[in-house]
Amino acid sequence: MSSRYPTARHLTALAFAATFTVPAAAQFNANYQFAIPLRSGSLAPTFDGVLNTAEWSGSALYRMEDGAPQPAAFMRAMADGANIWLGFTAEDNTCDQDTEAGCVLNDSPLFGSDDVIVVAYNINGSASGYRRLHIQPCAAVTALGNKCPVNGPADSQAAALKFWTGTEAGGVITWTSAAVPSGIEARTASAPVVLNMTDAPSRGTWSVELKLPRGTVPVQAGGFGLFVDVIPTNSWEDAAIQYAWPSDRQIAGPDGTSVSAQIEATPRPSTWGIARLGDLAAGVSIVGFGTAGSDPTKISMTTPNEFNATLANGSAAAASGLVATFRIANWGVSGGNWAKIPTVAASPGGGGLMRSNPTPPIALNQNEYRTVYSGLWAPTGMTYAPPHDHQCVRVEVAGNNGVNTTRQFNMDFVDVNSPFTGMPTITMPKRNAMMGRGKRPSLVLREQFINVEPEMRWKTEFSSAKPLGNGNWVLRPRPEGATQLKSSVLVDDSLKLPVTDYRLTPQNADGLKIEVRPGSTITVLANGMFKSSLGGVTPVGVDDKGRGISRTMVRRDKSPVRPGALIGSFDDFRTSFVIGSAATLAVPERANVLVVRLAPANGQSLPVDGEGYAINVIGQATGRLAAIPEIDPRLFGKSGLAVLPIGVNLPAWVVRAELETGRFVTINGKTYKSRLPFGSFGSFITRVRQ
Repeated sequence: MSSRYPTARHLTALAFAATFTVPAAAQFNANYQFAIPLRSGSLAPTFDGVLNTAEWSGSALYRMEDGAPQPAAFMRAMADGANIWLGFTAEDNTCDQDTEAGCVLNDSPLFGSDDVIVVAYNINGSASGYRRLHIQPCAAVTALGNKCPVNGPADSQAAALKFWTGTEAGGVITWTSAAVPSGIEARTASAPVVLNMTDAPSRGTWSVELKLPRGTVPVQAGGFGLFVDVIPTNSWEDAAIQYAWPSDRQIAGPDGTSVSAQIEATPRPSTWGIARLGDLAAGVSIVGFGTAGSDPTKISMTTPNEFNATLANGSAAAASGLVATFRIANWGVSGGNWAKIPTVAASPGGGGLMRSNPTPPIALNQNEYRTVYSGLWAPTGMTYAPPHDHQCVRVEVAGNNGVNTTRQFNMDFVDVNSPFTGMPTITMPKRNAMMGRGKRPSLVLREQFINVEPEMRWKTEFSSAKPLGNGNWVLRPRPEGATQLKSSVLVDDSLKLPVTDYRLTPQNADGLKIEVRPGSTITVLANGMFKSSLGGVTPVGVDDKGRGISRTMVRRDKSPVRPGALIGSFDDFRTSFVIGSAATLAVPERANVLVVRLAPANGQSLPVDGEGYAINVIGQATGRLAAIPEIDPRLFGKSGLAVLPIGVNLPAWVVRAELETGRFVTINGKTYKSRLPFGSFGSFITRVRQ
């Protein structure tokens, strides 16, 4: 669908004349491009270490880990005439009193002082143009023993900085310590603990805002080499996980004494990516996607499946040539083994738009969003039959002006009245250059719970995985191929989830009123079937069996919608949006009724009979909501963009997977095991049956 949402300020394009020579393409890896939007005037976010989404609206967003509704780490970037602004957020385990003395101050758990962000860049493409900056979010908090409080008295403070200049010869950079250039500053903030782990040290987040004055750091607009490594450390298990751009990079060596294992090293320049200023379409992001079916987290073997992605353009200019490609892998962690979804031949979607995989190119104006569709796919054989009907879906979006972004959805829906079970598939890559030589691959699995009260307790069991305690397991999957891992989760019996049940029938198919709380967030699930002269009708619309039935256009919605699809409105259908089989909605602050109905056919109500749709409306289990970087608070609970990523208000069990590389990195004289993010999977809880 396509709608407009408001902006805090009007931003215009800025023509910029490059002062320096563009680096040779061979010097850095052109397969990794990062577009930093360049704006006129001053962006000047409040310099407090907090990545307020409204202040960072339209910035480039890179999720350094994906699969769950909330990434374990992400990076933002934007630039104006005076500064380049970079922002970072990372989940981190804190110490507790039983594991490391001095990690708790006045009952407030603390982050460690060895946490570090490495930002390395080349300002002009020359052999002597290399620069490296270390940001230590917590090392400057001397009053707290050089540690960051999770939610303590110094939530925002200056971060400690170290700086080097570098000269490259033969692909190796020699670094020389230097004074931090004037005007380079960073501030850090810590967040309250909103995640819960069973019997584990508390887990929260820290964030950093970095200001790089363009007079002090005169990087060229045409492109410059860039490497970023966000490294939270866990002293209680001597581990450091490296969230990097480009991905799958690390600063590590075979043991703790190797020079290459020191944090003061960086990968070879040929592995760095290229960042560019002024690519105005960098603000294109994927704000949600799913599967059209009775359960959008499952693959149906009986009715055709269709995949969709909602693209939003927060840039200061139109984005063009946007093409989405949908891929699939088994539920779990895939190790990079993604297959393109073999959708059938392109199907007509109304207005001349075809549905296919990849999708036809589209354009988005500034602050516009639109949903694109893959076309129908009816799988054959038993590959996707239960219990393997839960699948991980990934969408890749590329376009003009450097647009290149991805999202993946690796969650399923569960009802709970006893332990819920699953069978995630763990697939290791055939070859991983980041592994130590002769090392057998292993994964560390970390569980956490989102959108629940921290005091809740849960019990999880994994087959074939060794418990490490503190909500962690280690798994040694087959080096190549898939390993099936049975999981069982027993929920805390104090969990309550507000669910209201409705039914859309032939009698109220033109308008069912659902009471909602203004400013809240709800998830709407629908399943069932009507009968019509056009054939069977599910919440995603008429199943036309490939007959090419023309689609209708919902008012103010440029995307094709099948007749009979479930649509909704908060303003008596002056504006509307597609719900389909599942949608998470931000209720406007003055709305107290959501009206749902069937999408019309050729502008007229679609006559139907049959049992209709069962509709479940799920509210929040707690006042806490996970922070989702794509959600702009200016839109949250207000008019404008109503549809949010599916499930962001639901209690969720999330498993982060980290690859134990067999390599090590030394930070401030202490040696840590180097780990790489391997993706996330988990379950949304949609109902608690007592």
